[in-house]
Amino acid sequence: MSADTERDRIRERVTQVKRDQRQRNRYLGGIVPFGFRVGDDGSLVPDAAEQAQIAHARALRADGATLRAIQAVLEAQHGRKLSLDALHRVLADTARPPEGTPSHDVAGNGPVSEAPHVG
Repeated sequence: MSADTERDRIRERVTQVKRDQRQRNRYLGGIVPFGFRVGDDGSLVPDAAEQAQIAHARALRADGATLRAIQAVLEAQHGRKLSLDALHRVLADTARPPEGTPSHDVAGNGPVSEAPHVG
């Protein structure tokens, strides 16, 4: 067995393990998705305060507010400023996964985009 073949097998195993962990809603490192926190068991669990901010932002967007206007409202009312890119990613999730499931993948993999950056 060549080194290239072994490297490919390792890559496949690591990819499969990460895919399995994501499906189990496990935190894999990196930036925790906005709206979630890492639970005691290592899983991602909804953060009630951030979920409320997301719901508020979605309501503002549905009413026609711009991203900059939503950003300003969230900063004024909640004291936390999301970058426009992060806000766009959070609001771009039109499929809305089941409650308690991150709308984006912490590793940037799968059908959802990367985790938003707080800035």
